[in-house]
Amino acid sequence: MSGKNAWAEFYKDIVKIIMWNEKRNKKIATLVFITEETFGRAFLNAPMPRAYIDYLAKHGLNVRIEYVRHA
Repeated sequence: MSGKNAWAEFYKDIVKIIMWNEKRNKKIATLVFITEETFGRAFLNAPMPRAYIDYLAKHGLNVRIEYVRHA
């Protein structure tokens, strides 16, 4: 789970999956990225990350973002 650095952690996690998938026969097909809503939504619910998620889906990696709230 990521909070204030959600945008950086998001892209780093995707790069890790791309690298994994290049070297393995069994590919990771889905990433569920969990982040804190207050900080994460502002960065990840924007046009560029959304376009990137769409691009990845066309290339076999489905990405879903889940937001959590801290009480």
